[in-house]
Amino acid sequence: YVYIGCFLFNHEDPAMRFIRRFNLTTNQWGPVGQGLDWKVETLAVAANGDIYAGGSFTGGLARFDGTQWTEVGGGVSGVVRDIAFAPNGTLYVGGQFDQVGSQLANNVASWDGTVWNTLDGGIIGGGGVNGVFGMSIGANGKVYIGGDFDLADSDLSHLNKAAVWDGSGKWKPMGSGLGNSSSQIVNTVFADGNDIYMGGVFADPLGPPNRKKNFARWNESLDLSGSGEPAEPAR
Repeated sequence: YVYIGCFLFNHEDPAMRFIRRFNLTTNQWGPVGQGLDWKVETLAVAANGDIYAGGSFTGGLARFDGTQWTEVGGGVSGVVRDIAFAPNGTLYVGGQFDQVGSQLANNVASWDGTVWNTLDGGIIGGGGVNGVFGMSIGANGKVYIGGDFDLADSDLSHLNKAAVWDGSGKWKPMGSGLGNSSSQIVNTVFADGNDIYMGGVFADPLGPPNRKKNFARWNESLDLSGSGEPAEPAR
């Protein structure tokens, strides 16, 4: 099957309005269980083949086991914008929320199948759309996020729209980051091995030509400026 989700599909069957799947054998679209009741922002496949969805539907995070949808971990209080599975099966969740299950969490958390980890309080700050919008996991197992946020919640260290969780227990900046104004935002993150690509609205009008022009690459030896400047290493 190929699964797709969005804000709304114009279809008389409620089970197919926000998510549906395409059968590659019959070449037909069909429902995914009973469907979801509002916008689907992101989908991911677990190692066992279960489908996980995040969005602004009731509960924010749900799992489809091939037959029915179930809420994950007691649900998420707001909108889930992106999800990603680590090699060990841990599910990382980013978006705009302040609670996962019964725990307070700021816009990012992880679910190990049994309990939530709020990842040192998560991230805060940013403009009017404060939150995590993109997430990806590198070949090194580190979790990279981008969005509209400025600070790590636990120690108020500056992150400037881009951060990495390396398992040490703290969010760390990715080099010089991708902006610190309310008009700058990272919308998508993609890890290709140890190279991390980010896209969004973060052009630097005061920088040299092509510096941070809304698309940037980072690794531990290349800053997000795209100009070949040495990165500030994530220790």
